[in-house]
Amino acid sequence: MNEAKRSEESSDEGANLTVLLCCPFCGRVEFDMIDTLYPSGLTWVFIECEQIKSYGHHGQYPNRCWKISCDCGAELHGDSREETIEQWNTRAT
Repeated sequence: MNEAKRSEESSDEGANLTVLLCCPFCGRVEFDMIDTLYPSGLTWVFIECEQIKSYGHHGQYPNRCWKISCDCGAELHGDSREETIEQWNTRAT
């Protein structure tokens, strides 16, 4: 694959991380990313020896958890901003 094609694909992937699909419960289409997607207050770390993630309160671990919420009450939590957006956009409707 040539560099131009690879660059084009990566920029398309990045664009998908800033667009949220409509809410599967109420159908809301437009979201303000600042009010809808934000750090949840939880943090996490991967513990190598036990092969698990440990979650804690804000500032306890280096990785932030994220949350998407809709006015209708639908919520989705993820271990990164990108993961949270991807899960929201690929969830079952």
